[in-house]
Amino acid sequence: KRFLAFSISTVIIVASIFTAVFVFLVLPLFWHTIRSITKPLALLVAGAGKLSKGDSDFTGMDREELAALKGRSDELGDVARAFSGVTEYLRTNAAVAEAVSQGNMQVEVFIASDFDRLGKSINNMVEKLNTFLTQTFPQLPDKTVSYGDSWTHSSSFTEHNDDAVFTIDLKH
Repeated sequence: KRFLAFSISTVIIVASIFTAVFVFLVLPLFWHTIRSITKPLALLVAGAGKLSKGDSDFTGMDREELAALKGRSDELGDVARAFSGVTEYLRTNAAVAEAVSQGNMQVEVFIASDFDRLGKSINNMVEKLNTFLTQTFPQLPDKTVSYGDSWTHSSSFTEHNDDAVFTIDLKH
């Protein structure tokens, strides 16, 4: 009986030691590992939500956390860098669209690949607008089709074509 009592007390002591090691070492390590995955994923989800609403500046998000996430050397870092590339692509196309909306028809459209429907569509839009302007208003000097920082002249005229009236007022 004494041997059995010694064995049971030894088992209880050893089990207590293993439990303490588990609670104080393994659980914090497990918690840290889980947080190192869930926190970056939550950041990516929040960024995707902002981007889906047109906020490519990620207003209100911590820039340092975003930069740290892109600096990771694991799969989450890969996703963050790919996400950053998508964001930059959208910002570039938004800048092109903004330039066209301001009258700049000589913008360079970036087409990322053969699969880039947005880039190709924007490029097609610019080409069609240029064709429309040069065919509809051939008397305009070439610089009015595309004006930029170097053009300081301002033109204004009205063209009557059947029942339609086209008014162009180009100012820089």
